[in-house]
Amino acid sequence: MDYSVEVVELPEQPYVAMEVVCSPEEFAFEVEKTATAVWGLLGDSGIAPAGPPFCLVPQITTTDDEVPPPSPWQLIVGFPVEDELEAEDPILFGHLAGGKVLTTLHMGKLDTLSTAYIALQVHMMKEGLTPVGAPWEVYLSDPAWEPDPEQWRTVVNWAVEG
Repeated sequence: MDYSVEVVELPEQPYVAMEVVCSPEEFAFEVEKTATAVWGLLGDSGIAPAGPPFCLVPQITTTDDEVPPPSPWQLIVGFPVEDELEAEDPILFGHLAGGKVLTTLHMGKLDTLSTAYIALQVHMMKEGLTPVGAPWEVYLSDPAWEPDPEQWRTVVNWAVEG
C-alpha cells in the first residue's frame, strides 16, 4: 500500500485508557476487549469520549525502533476525553502529544499496519524530523459495523519536531 504522509497541527489531547500486554496474535482481541472496558467505565461515569478509540505504542519512540515491536507488545488503549480526569488503577489518564504530527491512513487488516509505521519512519528520515514520544493508532472502523477487514480504516499519528 502506498501511504500519503501529511503534517498536521494537533492540540494535546487528554485521554482515559488501560494498559495492555499481549502477543501479536492476541492484539485485535485484546484491543477490542480493552476499548470496550474503557468505553463502559466512561459510560458508567457519564463521560462521553471525545473521539474514536486509540492505541498508543510506547515500545516505538525512534526511527530505529523495530516495527512491529518485539513481543510481548505493551500498549495503552483508550479514548480521548474533553477534560482532564482523576484515574485510579487500572485506569490511566494521560495526553496524546500535540503540536506537529505526521499522520497517514492505513486501509485494511490490522496485521499489515506496521507498513504505515515504516512509512512514517521513512518520511521522518527523508525530511530530517525527529519523533517526539510514541506513535498512536486511531481506529476509524468498528469491526462490528464493518465486517470486511479490507475496508477497515486506521490513522497512524506520530508527533515530530524539526
